[in-house]
Amino acid sequence: MLCVKPTDIAKIDTAAEVRGVPVLTLMRRAGDAVADAIMAARRPCRVLILCGGGNNGGDGYAAALRLYGYGYTVTAVDLLGKGQRSEAGQYFYREYESILGAPSVLSLPDAIGACDVIVDAIFGTGCAGTLSDSVCEAIALANASGALRVAVDLPTGIDGASGRVGATSFHADLTVTLGFYKVGSLSYPARAECGEMILAELGFLPCDTDGIEGGCETLTPAELRQLLGSRPQNSHKGSFGTAYLYCGSALYRGAAVLAVGGALRIGVGLCAIASVPSVTEQVLAAYPEAICKDQGESPAGADAILCGCGLGVTEYTKSLVRELLTQDGAPLVLDADALNALAAMPDGNILLKNATRSVVLTPHPLEFARLTGRTVSEVQAVRLTLAQEYAQENRVTLVLKGAGTVIADKSGRVFINRSGSSALAKGGSGDVLAGAITGLLAQGISPADAAAAAVFLHGVAGDTLAAEYSEYGVLPHELPRQMARELQAILS
Repeated sequence: MLCVKPTDIAKIDTAAEVRGVPVLTLMRRAGDAVADAIMAARRPCRVLILCGGGNNGGDGYAAALRLYGYGYTVTAVDLLGKGQRSEAGQYFYREYESILGAPSVLSLPDAIGACDVIVDAIFGTGCAGTLSDSVCEAIALANASGALRVAVDLPTGIDGASGRVGATSFHADLTVTLGFYKVGSLSYPARAECGEMILAELGFLPCDTDGIEGGCETLTPAELRQLLGSRPQNSHKGSFGTAYLYCGSALYRGAAVLAVGGALRIGVGLCAIASVPSVTEQVLAAYPEAICKDQGESPAGADAILCGCGLGVTEYTKSLVRELLTQDGAPLVLDADALNALAAMPDGNILLKNATRSVVLTPHPLEFARLTGRTVSEVQAVRLTLAQEYAQENRVTLVLKGAGTVIADKSGRVFINRSGSSALAKGGSGDVLAGAITGLLAQGISPADAAAAAVFLHGVAGDTLAAEYSEYGVLPHELPRQMARELQAILS
């Protein structure tokens, strides 16, 4: 699914209008979607709508009219005192005025104190620069109230392109995002300001986004089903590839078990683990399906290779990473200690750029900070931009893990993941993910698609387990089996 930047919205609206869908119709649909979301969350109650002067404010007036028709007590505030700029917005402004009277100019503290729901229809995607004192006051009062806070498209105060959050921002409990997810709303820290997100389909068609460049994608269950397709019945273990894993050490034996589980449960035909005897013994105890190899064996016949989970940063690890990067062969996933070994190599970036095989890197923010020579806070502040730049510069597919995992490849393609939670913030979770990515690569799926699919499924599995055990109680070894269950549900 395409995610867009705020600057794309006007182009998309214009394209829809050219094919016969006027802005007035889109605004009515947007208002209906916002009203419907409020009605699903609250029975008839008192609703205050803070309206700006652009299309977002027009959406607010349209929502007010629908809510009023269903028995809600609605008050709209012309927060900027400028009415409506657009023709469509003026239509709903006048309709509101004719039915409910002129938009209120009552004392904001009184109005906010007397309502059950507050709607932010101030700027939407049009928020740029410093907010006025009146807007900041309204947002501060709204944030301090006990009312349900609903944002229309984007909460005021966040950057819909970068995900940055200004000094003052509307803390939404619910955001009704219109037509498309906005890139910034899926990235932290902005994502935390959005609360629960509902995507309102306004009737756009694929042709409306022709010519939109630099957008991102977020994977949906339907797209995952299409990507994986159905398996041919006339098949055998060789049909689904061989994953070769260099994982585990005497100190971190469980990492290999978790990575093997991720690869096997996502459908790879054969999974070989090359490690020390104490590791391979434990892997076999958990997964008798695994093929055990000596740590020094070459990955002959592999369709995808994983290196790093639980290896430790040793001379062996550094030597192995260098050897794999300088050889031709199957796609290679570098995770955990393989990344730390790579970061310690003075020529690490040169090795990546010159690699003749496809390379996937799966760092968490600290590992990525080591790779780039930045601090973790610098990485987290501009995750999307840094991931895109690094992937293209070093000719790799990068999976920058964390809340809102970013997947970027050398062609400029970018995914932002929407599934997952703090339930996955436990040692070993990344090992399962690395194994799953490798398992999909071995089945012939492209690096960016394999990474996006595995990250999405991994997150959904964590979400389902968290619903049962809480975000505190999920254990990484439970993820492979749950990923298989989620896959069954999506594909059925």
